[in-house]
Amino acid sequence: MNYRICRHIRSNGDRCQSPRLLKADFCYFHNRLHQQHRRAIAPQRSSEVMLPVLDKSGTLVGMEPAPSQTLDLGPLEDRTSVQMAISTVLNALAAGRLEQSRATALLYGLQLASTNCVSRRFDHSYAVEPVHDVEITPEGDTLAPERDTR
Repeated sequence: MNYRICRHIRSNGDRCQSPRLLKADFCYFHNRLHQQHRRAIAPQRSSEVMLPVLDKSGTLVGMEPAPSQTLDLGPLEDRTSVQMAISTVLNALAAGRLEQSRATALLYGLQLASTNCVSRRFDHSYAVEPVHDVEITPEGDTLAPERDTR
């Protein structure tokens, strides 16, 4: 039987091997994962907080956007993706783009995700069939090339 393969790329560069939904780029699991991820970060992108800019004497000279606290951690589906997310949170904290209390909560969530990844019966840390070319959708998703089974 010939069917189309999911175009999701795991954090290790391997592609998902599950069959795609009929009118989608992803399998059922990754289609839901990408939809939930987009919904989770979309509201934060639309609201921009402005902060006052003061000169050395304390006089207001204008307004500028506040440093963004929106972090795109990506899907947390294996140990590699969790490690990348931890790195993203720590770099944002070190750069002053993230409050310490928010970073603490995110790191706790990543600790839970890491624990869940260890208990899974399979590990995607090493790519079996690495992706060598990608396509970027208008929504910003990175997809593996089209592929059918033979």
